[in-house]
Amino acid sequence: MCRALGCSNRYLHILFVRDIGLPPKHWMKLERMVVARRKLEGGKSPEEVARDLGFMSLHTFCRQFYLYYQTSPDKFQRDRHVFDPSKGHS
Repeated sequence: MCRALGCSNRYLHILFVRDIGLPPKHWMKLERMVVARRKLEGGKSPEEVARDLGFMSLHTFCRQFYLYYQTSPDKFQRDRHVFDPSKGHS
């Protein structure tokens, strides 16, 4: 990212923390999880999401998802289906 922007790692870190409140690495992980959640909400399987987002394994994706959302991707999809009025009754 620094190369593309023409700045140093340190300067990018300072800007991210100042303007976003997170270091670049943490922001990228957070954004990746937001995309993962949206893909799961859109009906993609955890396996597809893990592959789409470049996780080394389904286990790695599930562990990372749990760290951010305190639930597994499978349970997230099941619970969303139960509580999402647009999905009908289950």
